[in-house]
Amino acid sequence: MFEGVLITDTFVLGWHREGNRLVFAVEASLWPGHPNYEPPRSGEWTCYKPGQLVFDGVEVVEGLPDMQSAQRYSDADGSQDFGSLNELVAEPGGYRIEGDFGVVRVRAASVRLEVSDRT
Repeated sequence: MFEGVLITDTFVLGWHREGNRLVFAVEASLWPGHPNYEPPRSGEWTCYKPGQLVFDGVEVVEGLPDMQSAQRYSDADGSQDFGSLNELVAEPGGYRIEGDFGVVRVRAASVRLEVSDRT
């Protein structure tokens, strides 16, 4: 869905609703061909950059757990996240997101990935 991004290696840091938007904070796995790609840092197998997965024109969100009760995972460096995304697919009228946090269906007009220039 997003060129130069490996969704199955993208990690979810959190999520929130703001009006008719649903925003997932992510650590995006970028590959050559993505405009923000840089050579991987020492100890990493690809380029990771902070970003946001933004759903616009959201009408309905089904299956999204409360962040306080969702399972968290600890990384070797001590940081925590909600695991990786397993799938992001377009469905009639919206999108299905599957990850370690569960299966979420979002009826929305569009989705985009905003990636920060910083590492």
